[in-house]
Amino acid sequence: MIANPATAQDFAKWQREAKRLSIDSLRYVVQDCQEAAQAMHGWNPEREGYYIDQGSTFGQELTRRTK
Repeated sequence: MIANPATAQDFAKWQREAKRLSIDSLRYVVQDCQEAAQAMHGWNPEREGYYIDQGSTFGQELTRRTK
């Protein structure tokens, strides 16, 4: 199981940031988070979980805008 080191404050901050980004920037952040999580896989589960949470939050904004 992947640890969840992200806090409620992290999620709120990411949601605010995501609302200010362009669609292209959101795509970049999501991809960057996915790559960072993959790099942490099997090495640092807390950071892996953090990047997964961050990417998911930005991805939710991207999905909301592109529907």
